[in-house]
Amino acid sequence: MNAFFNPEAISACLNVIFDEEDNQSQTVSSFSAPKLTRRKCISAIRQLAYSYKADALDEYLQIAQDTGYQCLDAFYKCVIHLYQHEYLRRPTEVDIEWLTAKHEQVHGFPGIVGSKDCMHWGWRNSPVAWQGQYTRGDKGHPTIMLEADRAPQVEFSVNGHRFGKGYYLANGIYPEWATLVKSFKCPMDPKTTKFKRYQEAARKDVERAFGVLQGHWQIVEQQARAYSVNKIKHIMLCV
Repeated sequence: MNAFFNPEAISACLNVIFDEEDNQSQTVSSFSAPKLTRRKCISAIRQLAYSYKADALDEYLQIAQDTGYQCLDAFYKCVIHLYQHEYLRRPTEVDIEWLTAKHEQVHGFPGIVGSKDCMHWGWRNSPVAWQGQYTRGDKGHPTIMLEADRAPQVEFSVNGHRFGKGYYLANGIYPEWATLVKSFKCPMDPKTTKFKRYQEAARKDVERAFGVLQGHWQIVEQQARAYSVNKIKHIMLCV
């Protein structure tokens, strides 16, 4: 699946980045990140969207490999700086109330925060000393696991019982925790059969989300070429 971008949206995003860099350059001088131009932003976006290597764009954009990697670092740092207080923050109480109400309206599960799933992102350039720590037997190569986080405080009632913590829908690979609601492996009656059908239908949302993420940003579909965990984390925050 090839990524498709709206040129107007990309142009608006780049204008915001350029305006932010101009404001920062008037107050603080940065020696670690290169000045972002449209050509350098194109290099960063192509690395994110199509998983291009930095040296694959040297003839097209006249940018060397090292400069291409620096452009990618500067691009995701700028995006994180722009949107960390609006989109990359932890959800507030108002956000959680809206999420639980929306999930209950759509899926019929009161108090649900979302669905829990994981995705293994291959790590090509992992340090040799860490390969045993990040390698699973079924994968055969180092991977970084991407998954959801802890459940927030949510008050709700089910069948007259009050609960004070939200929960996630999960599949059978996760442990038996109070904040993880899993399906029945072998339902024996109509009630458990219906619950299994509704639970698995609701969990499809997060699986589709990972599929859309990989389709739009092929850097996640291919093995990561960064050398540090922090850079991989910042790339995920950017996309």
